[in-house]
Amino acid sequence: MSGTAAGVPCTALPPAGGGRAPVIVTWHMLDAPWTDAAFAAALPMRGVPAWWVHLAMPMCGARMVDGRLDAAIELARRDALLAFLAPFVRQGGRGIPGRPEGTSRAPADRRPRRTPVPVDGGGAPSGGLVRLCRAGRRAGSGAAAAGERRAGHPDLRVDAAALVARLAHAELVDVLELAHPLAEEPGLEPAPQLRTAKAVDEVLTSWFTRQLAA
Repeated sequence: MSGTAAGVPCTALPPAGGGRAPVIVTWHMLDAPWTDAAFAAALPMRGVPAWWVHLAMPMCGARMVDGRLDAAIELARRDALLAFLAPFVRQGGRGIPGRPEGTSRAPADRRPRRTPVPVDGGGAPSGGLVRLCRAGRRAGSGAAAAGERRAGHPDLRVDAAALVARLAHAELVDVLELAHPLAEEPGLEPAPQLRTAKAVDEVLTSWFTRQLAA
């Protein structure tokens, strides 16, 4: 189902068994899949007993300028970190809503509980990432699941290992032959799941299920 939450376009998926369940809110990638609907198809994580609310990132999907990604790509060309990734993370964070509007009401378990927080620091300046990690530790909810290629970019693996070491319940998982995209380009519409995306889906499904059961 699709709609908007606090003015942000989103795609919401109910738990396979229906009924009351926790809600997990995500952002899609800044690569294929570029939209909330395409992300939901690439990584459905149907085995997780939770509602999924996939939010559209700024200038992506229903929020694209003139229906194209050109404006976002121009920002990346101008300054990939400060003009593109950092503002997207800040704006996306401010847009996290409470409950979807314009869709079927998603029943959520309102009882206080520890909620897993997946963290991807790939696009955030280091200061913001450190603040996010510290906030997670204070709340007792810092957690992450990370996947990457086994070969290439050794410096990124060192950074990923350092991040995982600072967060509770975190894992660093090797996914063979995993490139950055998790869907075929252009990745704007839902499409059949790639083999590598299926591997990531299985890793994340297992991790989220364990965290929700803890």
